[in-house]
Amino acid sequence: MKMMGKADIATNARLQAELTALIQSLREADIEEPEQVQRYLRQYPELIPAVQTMSLTARAEFPDAQLLLTVYQDPETEDQFLSLFVRRDSYDGTEVGRIERLHEEYRHLSKGKGWFLLLTDFQPPTRK
Repeated sequence: MKMMGKADIATNARLQAELTALIQSLREADIEEPEQVQRYLRQYPELIPAVQTMSLTARAEFPDAQLLLTVYQDPETEDQFLSLFVRRDSYDGTEVGRIERLHEEYRHLSKGKGWFLLLTDFQPPTRK
């Protein structure tokens, strides 16, 4: 087992503080399996600003929707990515275009090895 130096401990503590602050600040979204989301963000901390910004922006764009943050596991591959699903009681056909516009506007925030997507699965909200 590798011994952690002071710099590693400080980095881990700073990352954990950022994750805790992010999870607490995400009042705009429901988090499915928070431990899995935190694990993914520990692996790809460069996504934290994208998650914060996109959650607030998606809430402003879709005030009536449930926003569900989850780690999606592709059933056909081993790929995983962090997803913010927009779920509404009824869909009016404008959702995909609005999501694509937001994604394009904030794409620069999610550069790196991890993946973060704003999308819809056209499902109804899982909670009210």
